[in-house]
Amino acid sequence: MHTHTQAQKKERKKDTERNRQIDRQTNRQIQTERKKERKKEREIKRAREVFLRIAWMTKKTLFQVFIPGVSADMMNLIIEYAYTRECQVTSDNVERLLPAADQVKKVTSQKVSSPTGLEADDANGI
Repeated sequence: MHTHTQAQKKERKKDTERNRQIDRQTNRQIQTERKKERKKEREIKRAREVFLRIAWMTKKTLFQVFIPGVSADMMNLIIEYAYTRECQVTSDNVERLLPAADQVKKVTSQKVSSPTGLEADDANGI
């Protein structure tokens, strides 16, 4: 028979405990990596959903609004101001921009119904 001394048993017990600690650390590392991977997958999924939603929305036009007397360049300045609260007002465009802004304000202050039944209330801040 093979008998182990007390020192050998203690050494074997220490080795077993070290192996368990290494296993626990490895398992924690694996779990951490899996959490990171799941988080990345969720972020990719969200980004894909946003992209697909935007792609779908750009293919469908719910309704169009034509505002007489407002050119595309003036509308761009008005939209820029609505989003950023800044736009380039120059001596060249001020005489066209202010009346265009008034016209947009008149049109957007009314409720606009789309063919889908959705309503766009007044454009705040314009």
